[in-house]
Amino acid sequence: MEFSLGEDQQSIIELSRKIFRDRYPADRPSPANVGLDRATWQVLADAGLLGLCLDEQHGGSGLELALLADVLEAQGLVLAPVPLLESSAAAQVLQRCGNAAVTGAWLADSVSGTRILGLALDGLVSADPRGQLQIQGDTATLDGTWDHVPYGRDLDAVLVVARTATGEPALVLVPTASAGVSIDEAWGSHALPWDQLQVKGASLDASLVLARGDAAEEALAWLVPLLLTGLSALQLGVVSEALERTARYTCERQQFKRPIASFQAVLHRAADGYIDREALRSTVWQAAWRLGQGRDAALQARAAKWWACEAGHRIGHSAQHLHGGIGSDLEYPIHRYFLWAKQIEFTLGGASQQLAQLGNHLATHQFEGFPL
Repeated sequence: MEFSLGEDQQSIIELSRKIFRDRYPADRPSPANVGLDRATWQVLADAGLLGLCLDEQHGGSGLELALLADVLEAQGLVLAPVPLLESSAAAQVLQRCGNAAVTGAWLADSVSGTRILGLALDGLVSADPRGQLQIQGDTATLDGTWDHVPYGRDLDAVLVVARTATGEPALVLVPTASAGVSIDEAWGSHALPWDQLQVKGASLDASLVLARGDAAEEALAWLVPLLLTGLSALQLGVVSEALERTARYTCERQQFKRPIASFQAVLHRAADGYIDREALRSTVWQAAWRLGQGRDAALQARAAKWWACEAGHRIGHSAQHLHGGIGSDLEYPIHRYFLWAKQIEFTLGGASQQLAQLGNHLATHQFEGFPL
């Protein structure tokens, strides 16, 4: 694995961090339930960050998928309320599976920020995808309900997993303006939209059915590791900033005329958090590198997500506790990092579920997990 960055890659990382830092200063007030920050979304589009890993023929930059992890880490540092992971993942699926007529229009608009793509996370990792799909000639009819649609009310199209009449999985791009499609308001624990998509007899162009059967299973086998790795990269940014803020606070806060950072119990807990963060970083880099190289990353992505769950839990609680009472003050920003860490921890499965999936994978892939 080669983790060193070229000048272009380093420039993109610095650009993304500057944009996010400028748009979301550290002392901004804690919001209540908020939707998509469209102004920032357009800034990201103008900077070329929405099409970073898409092919140049679609208006993208054609860079390695691994670079997306670095931009997501930058987003996590400031808790930017934008669906960067979901939009990027949906665009990648569209590029891989969509026909030319569908792909060209939607991807071009996605890169420019004109239209926003998203995902229904419900059904992506379950054995029972939501919804029923029927295809007759050039028309597809879709029914179903999907939970956990980040920023659903702001999306122009949602990628969902449904089942055909024969029981096969299918990936369908659902335009939210279609007749029979509605989105109900819901919120995640991190105070961001986590909506519900309802589709009742929606008539769609059959070209919006991106993949069925084996093709859909193959696409999901690639999409799920991408999402797990992206969530882990986002968590890396969240816990990194939480640790930095905690380190500054404990160096400034004094008891018995000494900074509390000098107390052994505080030092040990902060050191444990640092170790957790670096373990998460190494697994994120490995999974992202394999995705960028076009290699199977199922095992590595679940290992990264397990660390995202564990590190998110431990660091989130440590940051709260080491801040003392002020950590629970809604006017003080550290509680937001705790809420984001918990939301990411349980999105697409918590630590126990990741371990179970890792065990199943190793049981059916005899030589994986060992260097050869």
